Amino acid sequence: MNKKVLLVIAIIVLVGSFSLAAAVPSIFDIGLVNSYSIQSFMNQEFAAYTPAIRLSGYLCKWFGVSVDVGVVAPFVDMNEPLALELVGNAVVRYPFGLVEPYLAVGPAYRMTVGPDYFEVEEEVLINARVGLDFNILPVLGVGVEAQHFINLPLLVEDTDFYADGALAETRVAITVKAKF
Repeated sequence: MNKKVLLVIAIIVLVGSFSLAAAVPSIFDIGLVNSYSIQSFMNQEFAAYTPAIRLSGYLCKWFGVSVDVGVVAPFVDMNEPLALELVGNAVVRYPFGLVEPYLAVGPAYRMTVGPDYFEVEEEVLINARVGLDFNILPVLGVGVEAQHFINLPLLVEDTDFYADGALAETRVAITVKAKF
């Protein structure tokens, strides 16, 4: 009986030490982001996801910058050019320990890249995202976020077109981050 109590106490101390170590905010993150547009969910196009890699660096406990590189679906045939998104954000976060809410805003660029083809779209989009990270281990976090891309010239010129395409430009995502 004493061994069982000792084992339970050891597990509680071990789990408690993870949560205390997770209370220290990270300085640098490397993450994987898997996002779907709201329109893809509504049309049940579950293969139309956008995988991305995110690098984040924090200058202080609550402010940092991040860069995302994502591949927009479809990306089945590697002989075809890939549609990429390059996003840079200023990130404001408030680390509570195990839970870390954040808000990020910045420019986004869309480009098409192929073996002998490269084109950057003229429009610079504004990207805004809000999310919540759960620091499950001192070096590992998982999270959820909502993200929206705004094309300001198109919004000013043609609000009807923008309203129709808003669901395609709004995404929900699941993130996994290695924290250093």
